[in-house]
This record gives sequence, C-alpha cells and structure tokens, in this order.
Amino acid sequence: MAFRPHTGAAATGRRTAESYRGHAATRTGAATLTAWFKRFEGPIVLDDGRELLTLRDAASYITALPKAESDGPEWQIAMEALVVAAERGGLVTLARIAVMKALGQSPPASELGRKKFRVIG
Repeated sequence: MAFRPHTGAAATGRRTAESYRGHAATRTGAATLTAWFKRFEGPIVLDDGRELLTLRDAASYITALPKAESDGPEWQIAMEALVVAAERGGLVTLARIAVMKALGQSPPASELGRKKFRVIG
C-alpha cells in the first residue's frame, strides 16, 4: 500500500464550503437536524429582498454561492459559526453577525454589545 499524504480539511485545519454541503444530512438524530432550524433574532435581509430567517437558510445561501466566492475567508468564518451554532450549541447571534459581516452588512450595535460613548472636551 502506497503512502498518500492527506490533503483534506484535517490536514489543513480549514473546511471549504464544499465540505459543508450535505453536512447536516449526514448526521443522525432529530436534535441535530432540528438545530439547523433555529431562528435568528431578526431576519438577515439580502440585497434582492429575500430574508434569511434560520441557520439552515443562511447555510443554504452560502453553499449556493459560486465556489470562488464561498471559499473566501469571510464566508468560511460564517459557515463555521453556523455549524457551531447548529451542531455544537454555539451562539446563534454570533452566527448571524458572521453572516452579516460576510454580506458586508453591519449588525446593530445592540448585537455587538457595544455602547456608544460621547467624548466630552
């Protein structure tokens, strides 16, 4: 048997959008599948007027992007945040912020936990 170096996600430490396609469908158990239907606190409105309401909506949107675009670091971060929220009990708010950042939108300051301060002087 010849040695073949592994070049997948385990070797690089990064997953591509392609490796996420069908990821939820390969899991067993209703808990994992229903977790993908967790709703965001508010809709993410796309430029064309469509809305992303759930983790699954956002994941489907990302996996439908052209490969060159979905392989970009901002989309990889967004997809990882979605997987963590759906399958490992991570924060849905963090996933929403990551998707909004990848879309070039600014999340409301209330979601970022920032307070606005006025400088006096």
